[in-house]
Amino acid sequence: MLQPEGKILVIDDERDMVAILKKYLTDAGYQVSLPGNVMESAAEAARILPDLILMDVKMPFKDGYQIKAELNQNEKTADIPVIFLSSSVSDLDRKKGAALKADCYVTKPLDIKDLLAKVSAALKRSGPVAEST
Repeated sequence: MLQPEGKILVIDDERDMVAILKKYLTDAGYQVSLPGNVMESAAEAARILPDLILMDVKMPFKDGYQIKAELNQNEKTADIPVIFLSSSVSDLDRKKGAALKADCYVTKPLDIKDLLAKVSAALKRSGPVAEST
């Protein structure tokens, strides 16, 4: 059986959620990276060029929408697929994510099997992000 491939950047301010995501993604065969802090996550994405970003919406200091807007403004990161993670199920939040061209919006608590299926689908649709030289 082929192992999944892909470099995934996880951006979340909750340590427990980061640990859970890292464990399940790593166990599924993905390479997981974490930014030093939320404020520098867009710069970290530009530095490592992940194939996919999993990002919480509600975070202190800078929310996921602000970070996605920063990613969209950088040609190196604009096309990296983003899956938003949030406990909010409001249509307004989903519309904000769609307006920013997020690939998917997943509500918490997470169904890990469903999340892994969405990660796999997003990676298949986008393919690996090519590094600029």
